[in-house]
Amino acid sequence: DFSKLTERINAAAAKLASFKKDTESRKKTAQVQETGEKMSTADDLVKNFVEAVEPLTKEPKEGEESMADEAAFELVEKLGTMAKEAQSSLDRARSAIATVTTATKNSEAHKESVKKLTDQLNESSAALVKAKKTFSETESKHMAKKVIADCSQKIAEVEDELKKIKEKGSPLLEHGGDEFLVQSTVQVLASVLRDHAKEKELSEDALFGTVNGGADGKISQSAFITYLEELPAAISRDEVQFDGERRLAIFNCIDADKDGAVSLAEFKDIFRQHFICVKGISVTDNLEVSKSKTVGKVEVGEIMLALSNPQKDEATGMLRMECKS
Repeated sequence: DFSKLTERINAAAAKLASFKKDTESRKKTAQVQETGEKMSTADDLVKNFVEAVEPLTKEPKEGEESMADEAAFELVEKLGTMAKEAQSSLDRARSAIATVTTATKNSEAHKESVKKLTDQLNESSAALVKAKKTFSETESKHMAKKVIADCSQKIAEVEDELKKIKEKGSPLLEHGGDEFLVQSTVQVLASVLRDHAKEKELSEDALFGTVNGGADGKISQSAFITYLEELPAAISRDEVQFDGERRLAIFNCIDADKDGAVSLAEFKDIFRQHFICVKGISVTDNLEVSKSKTVGKVEVGEIMLALSNPQKDEATGMLRMECKS
């Protein structure tokens, strides 16, 4: 009985050893297959990258148009991503092949398969290195073009901004700023006349009549200059005390159509001040905020026409102005 039991134990041990050997072999086979799939994926990515690089390296044939810069820039960016993906996949395959090579070093059954994977890895690596070198050279050329294009665009934008700044600043920069100074003087005159008209309850039309001595039609140069000469004493406002040269310059500034006379429309234009709202604000029906009610609101970007000079609300210290949209 003991001998039979021994035989049974030996038989079971032999079967267990065979099972372990088969299991280990199947495990190695599975590792090789999984590594083969990783290598296949990496190989496909490398081939796709190599094929995608080719259009950038070809010179257009006679009659063919070369690739547009914008399309080339987009392709370069796409190829950069493809190169990274191919390299990353190849690195994973290389690591897997190294692992499976160690695991199957004593297995003749897997030796040939592992060798094929190693050869495939070497071929793909060489192809990727070559394609990346070609791409790097081409990428540098196209990226240089892109940098130049971007810089040209920025330069154009800066030049455009400089042109706008120059146009806006021309009254200050040209002719020693005389134009700006005369325009500022006209605004001083308009402010004083606006106060005078309010005090005397004169409309702009009536004020025009006083300048023209009650006559119909336009104000002549001599009449306008005489009015300016007498104005400071007439209304007791020293800020409109101008010398002869400045009075002539004011007349020429107001005479927009350069016909040698100031029309009613030209005269009214000096009182027109436009303001752009930079912060939303409420509109009231009275100067004093505490005694008024809100009747509307001015939004950012709205343009308002001034109807009076700025006045101070003593309670709040704010300068307020009558205006309309």
